[in-house]
Amino acid sequence: MLTPKTSKHSGGFTFIELILVIAILGIVMSLALPSINEMSNRARLKSIAEIMTQDIQLARSEAVLTNSDIVVSIVEGANWCYGIDAAACDCNTAGDCATKEIRSTEFSGLIMDTDGTDVSTLTFSPTGITTGNGSSIMFDKNGMRALLEINPIGHIKACSNDIPSFDNCP
Repeated sequence: MLTPKTSKHSGGFTFIELILVIAILGIVMSLALPSINEMSNRARLKSIAEIMTQDIQLARSEAVLTNSDIVVSIVEGANWCYGIDAAACDCNTAGDCATKEIRSTEFSGLIMDTDGTDVSTLTFSPTGITTGNGSSIMFDKNGMRALLEINPIGHIKACSNDIPSFDNCP
């Protein structure tokens, strides 16, 4: 009668093999983390640029639809916000802007700058035209930027050299 051979090793992994796999995974993750952060920053930047573009278009449409002025109130900086209402409103005060309010707390780490145009309000007349000579609003996230340009007739264009799906800025 034959007896089966017995082995000293079980079918599992040794402790050293487990440590090696964990070390290799750690190295791979540390190499991937910067690109994951960059992708996340780019997604936040794209998101706010698209949302604000839609909101400005909404304000313009509301002005034409209601045959009255509609104002986009803007506070720039690290603690930025904007709100939409029939008159200038304080977007930092919850509920002050009747139509819509968006705050920087919803988009961590993004900075808004009106790019030297000193825009605090953007008013659309019942014809959909803005007051003034147009406006520029820039969002920045760790050096990546998106620019929204609103011309005097109320059209808005988003551009970015950092977001592949946007047109490049001049």
